[in-house]
Amino acid sequence: MPNRLKQVREKKGLSQAELARLVGVTRQALSAVEANKQDPSLQLALQLSRILTTDMAEIFFEDLAMEKLATRFLSKTERLQLVNQYRILQAVHADDDYLCKQYKRLEEIFERGYIDMYHEAFNDLWDELPSEVTEEVLNILDLHRAMLWSLGQNANPKDVERVKFQGFDGNNESQQLGFAKFFAQDGEKYRELSIFNSHHPTLQRYKKMLTEWERMGRKPQLTKDQIESILDAGTFKH
Repeated sequence: MPNRLKQVREKKGLSQAELARLVGVTRQALSAVEANKQDPSLQLALQLSRILTTDMAEIFFEDLAMEKLATRFLSKTERLQLVNQYRILQAVHADDDYLCKQYKRLEEIFERGYIDMYHEAFNDLWDELPSEVTEEVLNILDLHRAMLWSLGQNANPKDVERVKFQGFDGNNESQQLGFAKFFAQDGEKYRELSIFNSHHPTLQRYKKMLTEWERMGRKPQLTKDQIESILDAGTFKH
């Protein structure tokens, strides 16, 4: 796909690595787009346009008419499918004026081919969560469950307080918090743990604790000394 991405990026004073971080792709992926070796997805093209504050037509297909640019990203069949889906959603949510207006707006955007406004359909979508993040969150929950279960049914309340899950920070660890809440289904899974906003960073502490648990072979049944070793690994003195 012919583009002026490199020229626009350099004009804005951004390195390839900086722009890649801002749009959430690897530097190698961005390099491939700049070198015309890989076409960007519609969502990536829109993100680049917004972050570089440059009309998409000035970055991609500068020599083509806007209507050709639009159909290059979405075929008329794809646009018609979206239009029909938004019409159905309006009928389903007929008693909700707010949703109906939103769906009507999106219907018209895709029906009329307003390509620079396609991004509105993605505004409510979260960034994709890497598998290593979801795995780490589940490991953290499993660790706290193991420590709690290892204390036994008649555990000292003070010991329970010390091993209980401390949550994730809603500001700095929102992905982890959101996934933990979703996976736990508000108490349907991991019922012994409370998933909440800690209002302070906790991830680095958990990583240290996980490292110690891994050293022990991820034992589901832990001795008191092993629990102490895991908690101690998570202190800030390490």
